[in-house]
Amino acid sequence: APVSLRLRLLKMLANARFKGDSEVIDALLEVGTRDPNSKLSAAALKDLVKVGDANTGLAVERSLGIMQERWRRQSAVRVVVQLAGADGNKALARMFRGERDAGGRQKMVYMLRTNDAVSALDTLRHASSAEQPVRLAAAKKLGQFRDADARTFARQWHGVERDAAVKRILANAIERQTKVPSWDAMKATGKPDAKDPARDSVNAWASKAASGGAEWLLLTYAQAFRASKVRIYEVLSAGAVVRVETVDTGGVRRAVWQGGDPTAAPGVFEVSFPLTAYRVKQVRVVLDTRRGSGWNEIDAVELVGPDARAWAVHAVASTTYGQ
Repeated sequence: APVSLRLRLLKMLANARFKGDSEVIDALLEVGTRDPNSKLSAAALKDLVKVGDANTGLAVERSLGIMQERWRRQSAVRVVVQLAGADGNKALARMFRGERDAGGRQKMVYMLRTNDAVSALDTLRHASSAEQPVRLAAAKKLGQFRDADARTFARQWHGVERDAAVKRILANAIERQTKVPSWDAMKATGKPDAKDPARDSVNAWASKAASGGAEWLLLTYAQAFRASKVRIYEVLSAGAVVRVETVDTGGVRRAVWQGGDPTAAPGVFEVSFPLTAYRVKQVRVVLDTRRGSGWNEIDAVELVGPDARAWAVHAVASTTYGQ
């Protein structure tokens, strides 16, 4: 019964050795979704992230309907998104349609990530017909998505929106979509366009710091296909790539290469690997920026297979110069 003792017990259960333990997860679910003490519930929900998995997230999601308090639902939504991992936007799309509170829907819009533009756009489409505060949030968020579908939707929405404030934000979003900032992650999409690979280029992605350590660039391709090669166009400083991963259509990430980048001078680093049995939708390039002098910029990443080859249409990064 003592709250202080229960908090200590919760702290004991938030241990990696209980990862996947059904009894521990059930106990945390019970406290997190039903206990009237807000402090206990918040702690239990937070602990679920440490011991749960995607199925745990689905269990929390199913419990949203019985949660009356706004704070509890919002805490639960964060847990679901964290446990969903790469499928966080898909989870938000499902929860958005069932959320009855405008404030809750607004927060879900702000939580959307750019790694899954398709699921994010699904939520933004629903938000475009919601209450004015939710539409405002969606209009602001839409500017972060620069793929062709997002740009088309922004123009369509702007054409039918009647609220002046929302219309103004949409106009700003459209401008952001068409004017990609220098060194932004989106600069790594499309074909290489750095005029001189040996020189700094605003048309390439650059991390926030020159030698900040671990950085990553996640690129998405319009069509998924089986692949056997990735070609990375390095600019200004080369040799920082330490791992290349592929992501299939289900969001499963696999390392296809790991080691020391042999690229001695700015140019193309080609990574070959056995033909994948799965269709590749995304490529994740991991760098250790301490390995080179100056900024390790990336201009483009080409995905190659026996039947197709493609340039990325969307990209996000761990950090971006100018953030």
